[in-house]
Amino acid sequence: MRGAYVAMLNAIIMIELSRGTPLSDLERRWSIKNLEGVAESWRDAAMWILAGQAQICELRCFYYHLREHCQADDQRIKRTKRHFSRMRHQLYDLLEQLKFCSPLGPIVRGVRGMLKNDRRQVLGKGTIRLLEDSGVTSLAQLAKLEIEELLVMGVQRRFAKQIKAYIRRRLR
Repeated sequence: MRGAYVAMLNAIIMIELSRGTPLSDLERRWSIKNLEGVAESWRDAAMWILAGQAQICELRCFYYHLREHCQADDQRIKRTKRHFSRMRHQLYDLLEQLKFCSPLGPIVRGVRGMLKNDRRQVLGKGTIRLLEDSGVTSLAQLAKLEIEELLVMGVQRRFAKQIKAYIRRRLR
């Protein structure tokens, strides 16, 4: 039973980190110490497992098995492909969420969602690191900054414009 509680706590911490909750808040809220290295290890392990599961959803042997051993018709195989495709997309979404375990991670995902049909390059980990190194850790802090201030921090102009456009859209 203890293992189930530990697994649940790990899952909660990973979800909170993916939403951008700072480690210090999680340590205080859940009375846990020294999460820094452990949380990163959990995240890396979870990302490795999720990537493997996404690959499993693409295996052709499932369709062979359905046809040869289950005598599945074309409709059933089509439904199975659709379900695997949905699972794969959900796994990739979760991987994307875990990749940016940062208080600014939701901003990256928001900008990427806003520009998903745009062919321009969008901000990523490098921009997030620059902002965090400059002391910016929240949407509220970003909202107060002008493009010129972001440029001084080392953010490229195109990414600064993307950030400001996302903030304007979000704070409407």
